[in-house]
Amino acid sequence: MLTTVKTAQTDTDLVRIYLREIGRVPLLTHEQEVFYGKQVQRAIALQLVKDSLTKQLGREPTLDEWAKASGILDCTQLTKAIADGE
Repeated sequence: MLTTVKTAQTDTDLVRIYLREIGRVPLLTHEQEVFYGKQVQRAIALQLVKDSLTKQLGREPTLDEWAKASGILDCTQLTKAIADGE
């Protein structure tokens, strides 16, 4: 019985510590949520373009082919869009 009470207290203490720690992390603003959400959506759309192009070509497309199929003019912009989404 004593062990059960100690375990419950330890669990409660751990939860309390966790809640206190997460309270120190600043939350995103609404604008940041929208901004980052759009970056993720764009990266997902780019991946879908790559998947479609891979099926069409029967191989992985080059960055240049992927950029052109995505309507992006530059491989650097494509790489940045993917990194931003990740």
